[in-house]
Order: sequence, then structure tokens, then C-alpha cells
Amino acid sequence: MTTRRAARIGPMAESGRTGVASAVASAIDSEGRLWVRVSGRSEACLARIASSFSDDDARAAVELGDSLIVLLESEDEGRPIVLGRTRERIAPAPGAPERVEITALSEIVLRSGKSTVILKNDGRILIRGAEIASRASGTHRIRGGSIKLN
Repeated sequence: MTTRRAARIGPMAESGRTGVASAVASAIDSEGRLWVRVSGRSEACLARIASSFSDDDARAAVELGDSLIVLLESEDEGRPIVLGRTRERIAPAPGAPERVEITALSEIVLRSGKSTVILKNDGRILIRGAEIASRASGTHRIRGGSIKLN
């Protein structure tokens, strides 16, 4: 389990307490389970997720260290139910983001018609197409251990 960011928020959750509490999204483990740190507790615990809380919501909450609203049930105090995210900031206006990052374990494939770009996890990049153009307004450098032309 990898912890991204945690912060102490909201009122202290008393031991044996039931009801709504605040928590911080702590991590998503290798099995895709969400771990949260409930206010007043020192250790992160495995959470259950309400059906309205999507996988994308969980990933974003961990990445941003967002606060969560959780339900604590007396019969299963160690497994809070995540009801949703709370934020103190407003999402950016629609439009092109400053940066887009795509991560994959093995490879990323971009394909359109007869054109393909493949990024492999070993560092290789494959570009295929009927024509490939490379342009630069400044210096255009080509570097490699060896460079083969035709």
C-alpha cells in the first residue's frame, strides 16, 4: 500500500461512534481497494464504497488528498462506508488541461486509421504511418546509440 498524502481534518471520531464522519483518502492498494484515514484515528483502514462513489472519484481523491464523508456503523466500525468527496476548491473551467498524463503497466497505444504510436514500458517508442513528418522551428536533433536511415 502506498500512501500519497494524509491530513488531520474535522472533529475527532470517538471510538465506537456511529454516524457521519470526515476522513482523508489515503491510498489504493494493488487489489484496487480504497484505504482512508478517519478523523481521530492514527491508522488508515480499508473502506467500503457506496455505489454512487465511482472508481474515478476514488483515484482522484487519493491523488488530491481530498476529504471524504464516511458513514461509521457500530457493527463494522473498522470498515467505514465512503459516501462522497468534499472539496474546498472548484474544478478548473472546461477546456484543454495544462498537462495530461496517461500511465499503463505494459504499453500505451494511440491509433487513428493507418497511424499508430506505441509507448512500451522498456523505453521503446514505435511510430507507424503512411507518412511521418517531423518539423522544428529551431534546432532539430536526432540522437541515438546508432541511427539507421533506410
